[in-house]
Amino acid sequence: KNGLAEVSHQFDIIAMVIPLFEKYDKSTLDNMISIMFLHDVVEDYPEKYNFLNLKKDFNNDIFDGVKRMTKTKSFTKTEKHYNRYYTKLSKNPIAVIAKLFDRVHNYQSMYVRDNKFKKKYFKEVETYLVPMAKTCRKQYPEHYSVITFLIYELKILTRLYIEIIDISEKD
Repeated sequence: KNGLAEVSHQFDIIAMVIPLFEKYDKSTLDNMISIMFLHDVVEDYPEKYNFLNLKKDFNNDIFDGVKRMTKTKSFTKTEKHYNRYYTKLSKNPIAVIAKLFDRVHNYQSMYVRDNKFKKKYFKEVETYLVPMAKTCRKQYPEHYSVITFLIYELKILTRLYIEIIDISEKD
């Protein structure tokens, strides 16, 4: 993507998941890792790989997780579309966890983005992702601790970045 080796993003997310190996069974971990590897493929490369390929090549759990994480071409950054997207995502707890890990990793490279982009990104996280995740941790008690940890990781990182933005805008 943009001439960069995007797969490094997926490897980094999967490295973050290693501590979960003791918590989940092999099948759940296989699905989670596959969803994390594939979550951007249909969204970023629809001319090369689409949902039909995905359904043919992977099991239903992986297909469902990737489909729920994917923002299609028709997605616009409106309240209606964000609500629809996060409602759809909330139906698959493994996709929710994958999305949370994805956002935590995206935050780690956020320093290269301009403040305007960061503020929009943080607003999406605070307005849609975190509230959806809070609901999901109650719906899926078996994932409560993982989802809670990731929510707080995002909240801490958001506060940190907002403070950095405030400092940089004052300088």
